Amino acid sequence: MLNLLESEHGYRSRLFNENEEPIVDVIYLLQDHIEYCFNEHGKQIAPVSMLFESENVLSLIDIINKTGLFFAEVKEFNETKQQAHILLHPNDTSPDEVAA
Repeated sequence: MLNLLESEHGYRSRLFNENEEPIVDVIYLLQDHIEYCFNEHGKQIAPVSMLFESENVLSLIDIINKTGLFFAEVKEFNETKQQAHILLHPNDTSPDEVAA
């Protein structure tokens, strides 16, 4: 999905480093979520967190959801700084299950 977001929509991604200033329109992933949100068979077992600073947060969510690869939701949003914490759920998770 990250390759698709970069090649088709220009959204680059990197691992989050708290010692670096975030770059606008770059998707940041948390290393521990990449390591622990998938089981040994590659099946996603927990939501993956992404951090994204941009005025295009809703557009990114829409693009991700249209791929059908994941269900994306905004967990937290700082409107002043245009910073979002986005959760990626397995594509077989319905919005009703996320709300539960």
